[in-house]
Amino acid sequence: MNVRTAGWCFASFLAGMVLMLRLVHASVPAPGVPGIDTRVIAITPAQHRALDQAHELDRWLDDELLFREGLRRGYALDDLIVRREVQRRTRAALLAEQAAPPPDDATLQAYMRRHAGQYQAPAVYSFEQIYLSRAVHGERLEADSAGLGARLKADPRHYAGLGDPFPNGARRTAAGADRIVADFGLAFAQSVTRLPADGAWHGPVASALGAHWVRLDRVDPGQPLSLAQARTRVAADYGQWQQQQVLRRALDALRGQYRVVDDPGAASGVPRPMDEDDK
Repeated sequence: MNVRTAGWCFASFLAGMVLMLRLVHASVPAPGVPGIDTRVIAITPAQHRALDQAHELDRWLDDELLFREGLRRGYALDDLIVRREVQRRTRAALLAEQAAPPPDDATLQAYMRRHAGQYQAPAVYSFEQIYLSRAVHGERLEADSAGLGARLKADPRHYAGLGDPFPNGARRTAAGADRIVADFGLAFAQSVTRLPADGAWHGPVASALGAHWVRLDRVDPGQPLSLAQARTRVAADYGQWQQQQVLRRALDALRGQYRVVDDPGAASGVPRPMDEDDK
């Protein structure tokens, strides 16, 4: 992003926020006050005095007139920043007006049952690995790995002492994918979690550190979590789902209060796309 683009984005953001604040505080008719005269510019006595003392009243009035005339002509409708801010605030207001009570355990438990696949403890893997260090074997790594594989195939049970030392040892018991990634790297974890749990040696499995021969002897599949284990996540997910339902009902109700008509003279209401120079 060049300086011109950054400056345009920042100026647009400031203009949008100023317009939004004025839209909310100065020009929108107060809710529940039918028949309000939108041509009346309200100002508090204290604000009037302060502007007078600062000799800013005329400038403030000019700005207010320009703002209101721009609204009357529909100029705010094609400003993407203003539209998004109005939408955000309206969405928040609709949700606040129809706030639902917090869910009890029975509600969260029912939600968990409906989305059981999302609340599972991850599978864990138990395996042995024999490691050949890239630093130690260098250009011989591929040949030495093949030789190690041939030896394991001929005598798979006598492997003690083979290979190079590996941090935290060669054995991993009930290790989740995240722990395997932390110990061995992503490529190794992706390979090992696809191996058959048949107790045979497979390899060489590559990692950033070298080559490994791996014997996967057990996979414990993911188990459903209890509500106690997943409460924070379930409550957050349920709250988000609940908000979506509330907002959908509110928007459906609003649809009955508006009509969509074809009017060639209407303001587009569609934000203009950015020019190439704006990107």
